[in-house]
Amino acid sequence: MSTLEVDKVIPQSGTSVQIGENGDTITIPTGATFDASSSTFTLPDGSVTNVKLAGSIANNKLANSSVTINGATVALGGSTTIQASTAWQTSLKSSTFTAADTEGYFIDTSSNAVTMNLPAGNVGDYVEAVDATGTFATNNFTISANGSEKIEGSTNDRILNGAKQGLRLVYSGAANGWVVPTSNIFLPTPTLSSVSGNIVVGFASNLTLAGSSFLTSNLTVNFEQSSDSINVNVVVTPSSDTAATVAVPSSVYNNVTAGNNVTIKVTNSSGLSSTGINKTAAAVPTGGSISTTGNFRVHTFTSSSNFVNQIPSLSCQYLIIAGGGGGGQHWAGGGGAGGYRCSVPGEVSGGGASAESPATVTAGTHAVVVGAGGTGGNSNAASEAARGNDGSTSSFFSISAIGGGGGGADSASNVYGDGRDGGSGGGCGDDYPVDGGSGTSGQGYAGTSAASDYGGNNNGGGGGGASQIGQPKSGGNGATGGEGRASSINGSSTTRAGGGGGSCHSSSTAGPGGAGGGGAGGVYAAAGSNGSTNKGGGGGGSPYSATGGTGGSGLVIIRYDTTAF
Repeated sequence: MSTLEVDKVIPQSGTSVQIGENGDTITIPTGATFDASSSTFTLPDGSVTNVKLAGSIANNKLANSSVTINGATVALGGSTTIQASTAWQTSLKSSTFTAADTEGYFIDTSSNAVTMNLPAGNVGDYVEAVDATGTFATNNFTISANGSEKIEGSTNDRILNGAKQGLRLVYSGAANGWVVPTSNIFLPTPTLSSVSGNIVVGFASNLTLAGSSFLTSNLTVNFEQSSDSINVNVVVTPSSDTAATVAVPSSVYNNVTAGNNVTIKVTNSSGLSSTGINKTAAAVPTGGSISTTGNFRVHTFTSSSNFVNQIPSLSCQYLIIAGGGGGGQHWAGGGGAGGYRCSVPGEVSGGGASAESPATVTAGTHAVVVGAGGTGGNSNAASEAARGNDGSTSSFFSISAIGGGGGGADSASNVYGDGRDGGSGGGCGDDYPVDGGSGTSGQGYAGTSAASDYGGNNNGGGGGGASQIGQPKSGGNGATGGEGRASSINGSSTTRAGGGGGSCHSSSTAGPGGAGGGGAGGVYAAAGSNGSTNKGGGGGGSPYSATGGTGGSGLVIIRYDTTAF
């Protein structure tokens, strides 16, 4: 083969130049230009293909037939879209959805909570989300990992609960899953869902806070009431991420006006604050004669009135005693004590019952009724008029004590000789067989009954008391009224609700009233004594011509622990 050696080959404009023959050729395409000074060909666009040339120039093929963009393979000559930034979706997300890589979402929780399920991740994938409506604090936004994958090393969901929050998540691999870049670290905003307890004007109290994202220390509780010039911060240590207790500061309870709302909010150690909850300041209750004993504030009612309470669900202990029954006339029995109901821990109600449970009193005005004592019998005849009248009911907050039963009169084998039923029962009259009135369970005991006339000395039975039945007659003497019950609800031990004593003949001894205000029986022409006022004692029974003693009026005492506000 001959060899051609030349210094230059200069193609003509618009023509192609072929070098070589058979398969070993290089064709310079039409449109190529040549720079003689640098001996450089410039080829037109699209004139070079990824095709291996034959012959001696066999290694001129491009090394690859495709390129990789964002993890995807794209053939040479093909096309793809390169996402240079987050692809924000135009429609709001207001229900549960699954996110996709490189997408951003505007979240709307104005009507309900929303959950975003993350996709299966590849290293470098990312997702973004923001609170478009500013309502994450109202309805939370939950981010849920895909299956067993993690968010910042945990399989737990993440919750955004602060208004205008947002974040960017980047997938780091199986070990830690989706992580939040430093510039997008999620700082939990606290919520305050409830405030239990009361703010009471002039009294210290504690509030229990419930919510979320309180963190572990340095929770600042703010109290604000603008018209009372109150804006006070208290720093407490939460008992958990969702609970804390705070003492109402004196600068709040000593300056707030009853009926005004105090706004309470919390700021956690990340410096983020909750929305506020209003708590209405309450005045302490009024009504009756007010005293104190220890931590208790005591309201004593000696006549009917109202207990006015502004504190919701106020736990009150009580002593409620009804009016005592009147004594009978004509060799008659004493009246029974008024029903006795008590809820002071460690004390006892009438009839031997345990103390009742305290009352949980609602806010409002509550009537307190103090029962009057029953009048005595007023007839020498064997008739209903000869029996003593029952005492009246005392009550508070739907808790009622029944009036004591009236004493019976002289009436052998006749209903008028029986004592009347009541809180405690009235004592029987003279002659036999006659029965004492029955007491009410949990309030008092029965009056004296008689199976014989004890020598015919015209004596009467004793009325029942809060802690004892009317006592049996002793020979020709009148029977003793049953004893009452002691309570220290107001700070001093006082016995109340004793039964009235029975009457007797002139040559005998009248029955004494039971301890706790029971009136003594009368002797011959002398009237029985009245029961003690505001102790609910039964009136004493009277002999032949005198009117029976009047029962003592009742009593209502209410108390509550001011440290439990």
